[in-house]
Amino acid sequence: MTKVAVLTAGLVLSGAVELALAATNAENDSARTAGGLAILPERPAPLLEVNEPFLAPATLSKGWELPTGAVWRPSLWVFGRYQSALQYFDNGETDQAEWANRLDLFFNLRLTGTERILVGFRPLDRDGRQYAGYTFKPNESEGWDGDFDTDVSVAFFEGDVGEIFPVLSEKGYRAADIGFAIGRQPLNIQNGILINDTLDGIGVTKNTLFLGDLVTNFRLTGFYGWGSINDYNQEPIGGTKIYGLFSAWDTYSTTMEVDLAYRESDDSHDGYWLGLGSTQRFGHLNTTFRFNFSDATDLPEPGSPVDNTRRDGYLLSAEFSLTPAATHDLAYLNLFHSEKNYVSLARDRGNGGPLASMGILFAGAGIGNYVAALDPSANKTSGFAMGYQWQLAKQRQLTVELGGRYSHLTQEQSAMAVGMRYQQPIGNRTLVQVDMFHSAQKRRDDANGIRVGLQVNF
Repeated sequence: MTKVAVLTAGLVLSGAVELALAATNAENDSARTAGGLAILPERPAPLLEVNEPFLAPATLSKGWELPTGAVWRPSLWVFGRYQSALQYFDNGETDQAEWANRLDLFFNLRLTGTERILVGFRPLDRDGRQYAGYTFKPNESEGWDGDFDTDVSVAFFEGDVGEIFPVLSEKGYRAADIGFAIGRQPLNIQNGILINDTLDGIGVTKNTLFLGDLVTNFRLTGFYGWGSINDYNQEPIGGTKIYGLFSAWDTYSTTMEVDLAYRESDDSHDGYWLGLGSTQRFGHLNTTFRFNFSDATDLPEPGSPVDNTRRDGYLLSAEFSLTPAATHDLAYLNLFHSEKNYVSLARDRGNGGPLASMGILFAGAGIGNYVAALDPSANKTSGFAMGYQWQLAKQRQLTVELGGRYSHLTQEQSAMAVGMRYQQPIGNRTLVQVDMFHSAQKRRDDANGIRVGLQVNF
């Protein structure tokens, strides 16, 4: 399939979707104004509900009382999300066109309001590396992709000690109010800059610790991870353990974050990580400032392919946003600068690099092989992303962004890009998203990309 054919297919699909959206919006607007009163939309029920329904009026079952005094009312909810995308991109050297699909399916066994068991599968992709669909380009790779994968992507139990053993709370043991989660679980620290991975581990959290009048809602989490850990390059690393201490608290005007982590590995991947964050408002301006630091401590053996000197560095970032007067829009500016080569402690496949949260130009699609317009790694580089997000016709959303990165190591990694994202729901379950970008790259040909995606929640 040629570039023109792929672009035409995307525009045709976008046009067909637009007609469906117009009809849906007309119907929704009519329902909202019926009788002059706003009408709540119908509850979109999960795929399967056993026993008590999810967020719906119902008679609560009696449940079972455990020897600990807790009363469990088990309910099973099955829900998920299906994504399908037609994507084309040219990185300045090679071009690729594909149709990719992803399915996230979850089985949630709710025991109480605080205890549950969650098991998830991603049957249409294998470890985020090969997605079911069809590759059109490059020509040598043309053909059907993917096979059915039965591996468990998420499986954990979470709860609260005080709720499982209510007798402790009745006797005044406030320290029993401790939350925990054990199993294969997603972990996102420092907005994904320090850790953005799904791994095997156990986390224990104590909320609402009292530290005086100036500090409220102090939260402290201890975490130990032992498996399914991916390195900064999103490749699995065996024989690795993670020890983390993550904290956050509120003051009168600021939310602070201090996160410490250590990684121990059999393959010279040891190191320390530190993350500091501060979120506050100055008048109408929302701001977040972060400092993240990585330090490799285990020297590789002579001849080893591991180069730990490339895993030392720090990343400074500043995020600014505001809502212009008399609008529901959002204007934002994000800045960053890194020294040496800051890397994340753990990153899952498809989550990009440490700069992925800076803007839509640095973020990946999370499906297929579609690349970010700008390299999200933080290897001695400076850059920005500035954009404006319009809220259109109550439900439509358009974001236009300009961004760039300047590499202090090699000019070939420097680039400027402009991109847009359009999102529109169809009914209560379906979302259509269109992304485009154009990137001017130093000493390389320009890069381009376009994708039309469909997301169905059930």
